[in-house]
Amino acid sequence: MVQLMSPPAHGETVSDVSDAHALTVSLLEGMSALEKLETEWRALDERATPESVFQSFEMVSVWCRHFLEDGQLRIVAVRLAGRLELIAPFVVRRKACITGAQLVGAPVSQYSSFVHADSPDAERLIRLAVSAIAASGLDYLVLDGVPDETPLADHLRHLGSKPVNARSAPYLSLPGDHDQTDHMRRRSRGFGKKMRAFRRQLEMEGPVDFKIIGAGATAAAALHSALALKREWMVREGLISTALIDAGMMACLGDIAMSCACCTIMLMTHCGRPVAARLGFERSGTYFAYLSSYDQSVAAASPGRQLMDWSIRTARQRGVETFDFLPPAGEHKSLWTDTARRVEDHIVAFSFKGRVWGVLSIQRLKPHIRSVWHRLPDPLRRFFAARMLKI
Repeated sequence: MVQLMSPPAHGETVSDVSDAHALTVSLLEGMSALEKLETEWRALDERATPESVFQSFEMVSVWCRHFLEDGQLRIVAVRLAGRLELIAPFVVRRKACITGAQLVGAPVSQYSSFVHADSPDAERLIRLAVSAIAASGLDYLVLDGVPDETPLADHLRHLGSKPVNARSAPYLSLPGDHDQTDHMRRRSRGFGKKMRAFRRQLEMEGPVDFKIIGAGATAAAALHSALALKREWMVREGLISTALIDAGMMACLGDIAMSCACCTIMLMTHCGRPVAARLGFERSGTYFAYLSSYDQSVAAASPGRQLMDWSIRTARQRGVETFDFLPPAGEHKSLWTDTARRVEDHIVAFSFKGRVWGVLSIQRLKPHIRSVWHRLPDPLRRFFAARMLKI
């Protein structure tokens, strides 16, 4: 049961007076609140847990430029002794007679996380933030992609939230002495030989190079080319991605590649031409492998695998200790690791209407649509994918 508080007015602060420390919770609204919090928010990002990369100040700022037009931005800020310790940005939308909210980020984000440091105070901060959200007049709150074994997931279960759409997020931990030999030992004896053979196959026709591009115009252009390659592959496989259907999503990703410092584009080139690309984000020693693509004309040489192999072998040089392949799991991800963590979607209901909406929409309708799509014959899925992606 969510503990409700009296709804604070715009910009008003409420306190957790039962605490020995001075804990305050503020509920702010609009883009002016985002701008007001920038300095504190960026400072908190430096201390925050890695999975909150999608709710970082720079990512939220870009997201708002592309997706906020039909909603209202609200931000919960929790301070301890005056210092900002938690940020929870969410967007409020009203449909007919029901008012709901979703953590800022969808459909770009793969994880839903409040921005906070990894500290013993995390659960208490999250409890206050959720209570403030509940007290703001909402019927429900949607949190897509909450990683298991986190303070947020634990608190949601405590509230009685029934998670849906469980999936796995593979990850690879790199020890401090990680090197090429250790990496190959993790996979199979023949893996290293295959990678070298694939590379020699391409080098017989021309030079092969690998590079990383930071945020900027060059990264945005590289992402545009990578998305075109991805579209071709998805049509052939009969798959659909929100990123490739929604023009707003593609524009947002381009803006992220242009302006977000956490964004990187990894490229593999052959004879000066990109043959594999990977969009990812780096935060607090974790690399999030977001999107990859490769040129079908050189598929026999596995350019996508070659690029991933290079990025893992050079990870420690960039200060990366963990590769997060993001959900869902897949054969192309299990090639690199056999460890994963559970990720689930949650809906927290604050009213009877919210509970009804959650059961009908989240727990029944969406899983049914997903099941129907995957049961379609491959030729039919390819047909619909091509029409939806307009290829």
